[in-house]
Amino acid sequence: MKTALWILGALLAADVLFLSYFYVLRAGYYFPDRYEDAIAATLYALLFGLPVLGSFVTVLVIHLKRSRNSKL
Repeated sequence: MKTALWILGALLAADVLFLSYFYVLRAGYYFPDRYEDAIAATLYALLFGLPVLGSFVTVLVIHLKRSRNSKL
């Protein structure tokens, strides 16, 4: 369970780094004239990131419930 949380967390961090590349590091290049690539990157990041985020939250809730029940 912890391994799954680490893997999903790493995937979420990679997704955030991918978005930050377009919106922080390359903002001067893509905005205001060439924003199509940044918008496409956002859509890809959301397409990938939202299911990973949902999986992360689900696994975290299951893990916390199991750990709370094992302490009782």
